[in-house]
Amino acid sequence: MPRKPKPIELQLLKGAHRNDPSRLAGRIEALKIPRIPLGDPPAYFLVKAPGIGYQRAEKLHQIWDECRAKWEGRIFEADSFALETVCLLLFQQREAYVHQHKFAPGALSALVKLTTMFEERAPEIGMGADDVASDPRAEYMAKRAG
Repeated sequence: MPRKPKPIELQLLKGAHRNDPSRLAGRIEALKIPRIPLGDPPAYFLVKAPGIGYQRAEKLHQIWDECRAKWEGRIFEADSFALETVCLLLFQQREAYVHQHKFAPGALSALVKLTTMFEERAPEIGMGADDVASDPRAEYMAKRAG
């Protein structure tokens, strides 16, 4: 029984495409994730939402705009649910601070994890901008070539 082929990501890390670039030519494009810009906030963040109240909806919409401006180029349509969660948690945290309530430790942990996820992304590409320059094999390949 033949072996299954190695995943493309592993082949790229090992440099399988260097000697024969046409080997992975058709499959590399499939790895690229489309980056659709972030759309409008959820419908219940709009000021006209009857279920949650005018002031709360307005504050949630402001938080959405604040986060969108802060992480411009780092958040995309695929992140809308995570951003919605961040907005709700930030709203709860700010309300707890104003009204001297306790903010749940689990909610704080989730907020920190989500905001850290957005902060660590580089603009426009979703990964470190220096990842190409900081290729772990670059130093080895330079020594080997020269």
